[in-house]
Formats: sequence, C-alpha cells, structure tokens
Amino acid sequence: MQATKLADKPENYTHLENPDQHILQAMSGDEVVVGVQDTVYNLISEQGPYFEVNGSYYRISLGPCVDWGPSLASSIIVVFAILGLIMSTGSLIRLLALKLAKKPQIK
Repeated sequence: MQATKLADKPENYTHLENPDQHILQAMSGDEVVVGVQDTVYNLISEQGPYFEVNGSYYRISLGPCVDWGPSLASSIIVVFAILGLIMSTGSLIRLLALKLAKKPQIK
C-alpha cells in the first residue's frame, strides 16, 4: 500500500480522524504491506482510495494482493503431514527389516 499526497481536494473522499498505523506509515512515504484481513484494506475497498487526514488529502493505492489465507496454510500443513507419514512408514519398515535380519535362525 502506498499513500500519495494530493495537491487538490478530490470530489469524493473519506475523513479519517484517527488513521491506523498502516495509513500513518504509508503517509510518511513508506510502502506498507497489508492483507485482506486488515481494517485498512476493507476501508479502501468500501470507501474508495481518497482520504482526508488533518486537512491534507491522500490517494491510497493497494498493490498486488496475495491472500495467504487458510487455504494455503492448510495445504502446507497437509503436505508436511503426508511427507511425515511417508518418512515414518519408511523408517518403521527399515527397523523391522534390520530386526528380522539380526534375529538368530532357529534350526
């Protein structure tokens, strides 16, 4: 997210009395990473990109949006669980094979 200070007053804007930390950081010139779960993302989506803070006007633009939500996290967990299952099964088979190989033969 980036905030650009505007020279002119936009036709439609939202007045912010208490901007959050993300907006304040963007107003200082920094690029800020926000997610779809952040309040500022919802605010921009619902109110539009133009805001007034302390008599100054800003256009806040969101960059490309990547949703690292539950679906990706769940997929990663499932992949690691499957890999763990494969590795533990392989280890058990190897241990059983070694144990059977060391077992004395009964004649």
